[in-house]
Amino acid sequence: MGEGLKALFTERPLDADVKEILAKMDRLLGDLPPGKIAEFAKSKEFKLYQKVLKRYGVK
Repeated sequence: MGEGLKALFTERPLDADVKEILAKMDRLLGDLPPGKIAEFAKSKEFKLYQKVLKRYGVK
């Protein structure tokens, strides 16, 4: 495997930072009033949010 391709499959320090901030944002979103949580859950951005959390292993 070439070095460039190998780098794609290696977790970088930035990934750990992103994972940490995503986990914090997820906890903060959980503190929103139920109506705001429901509004976000129905939005098109929610699917993207779930995809990103899954990608970084947050949820």
